Parts: sequence; structure tokens; C-alpha cells
Amino acid sequence: MAARRKKRPLRPRTPSRVKKRTTKRRGVKARRLAPHQHPELIGLVLAALGVFLASLLYLGWEGGLVGEKLENGLRDLIGSAAHAAPIGLVAIGGLMLFRSALIDVKPFRVGLAVTLVGLLTTLGSRNGGFAGDALGGALAALLGGTGSFLVGLTALLAGALLLTGASAGALLRHSGHQLRR
Repeated sequence: MAARRKKRPLRPRTPSRVKKRTTKRRGVKARRLAPHQHPELIGLVLAALGVFLASLLYLGWEGGLVGEKLENGLRDLIGSAAHAAPIGLVAIGGLMLFRSALIDVKPFRVGLAVTLVGLLTTLGSRNGGFAGDALGGALAALLGGTGSFLVGLTALLAGALLLTGASAGALLRHSGHQLRR
């Protein structure tokens, strides 16, 4: 029996003697970043933003139009927690910059988000800005002031455990051993 020929999709063919042209622009080289460089660059930007915010919030330096809008927007958004933002940004940026290969970023992001929600809920509508008013105010309407504070405190502790990678049981056992001494 004769061998069956494989059907090929119909497409125009160019002879092998014709050079194939590429669609590259002359003089422009497309260079992609290596995968390990992305967290380092993000960390560098976060650290620089934290230093800039620290100079505005702590030292009262002139930040220009952008600095003024950034400072006012941050204070309106998160209220008194704005003073913790530069420290957090520099810490996160430094960790990403110097230890980017050693850090698993996903639990760190979740821990940071839970800590921020807990802080804004604890500060509430008085000192938490728009976000604190939305989170703390809504919980205060549902659970009262005490319930809202307890939910915020629990979220702060859970976020701290997620950020540090510590175990609450291990911390309690260790502190119990120290108290017995």
C-alpha cells in the first residue's frame, strides 16, 4: 500500500534562497529584564518613595506640587497612619532590594494588607482618614466601638504574625517557659 501524504496547511512558501526579514528596528535593541530584577527594581522604587515621604512628613521639607498633593492625599486617605507609611515603605523596599531571592513575597503581601486593615480599623473614623472611616465606621455601626477595636486589634496581631512568619502557639509556649523560671 502506498504511503499517505501528510496534508499541510495552505500557506505561501518562500524559497530557501530568499532571506527572511525580521521586523526589528535598526539601532533599537529590545532588552528584557531578568526575572530576579523585577523585585529589586520595585524595592528600590518603594524605598525611594519612603525616603521622599519621610522627608515630607518628618522633616517638613518642600516636596513641590507633587509632594504636597502626595502628602495631603496620604493624610486624607489613611489619617494618622500616614506617619507609619514611610517606615513601612522603606522597610519593604529594603527587604525586596537586599533579600529579594530569600523572601517569599506572597505571605508578606497578605500580612502587610491585614496589618494595614487592622491599623486603619483600630484608628477608626477619628484618626484613620477616609479608609479608617470606611472600615472602622462600618464595623462600629455593626459591632459598636469595642467590637470594632477588637476586630482591628485582632487583624493587627494576625498581620504581625503573617509578616514575621512566627507562630502564635510557639510564642505562647516560649513565654510560658520563661514565666516558669
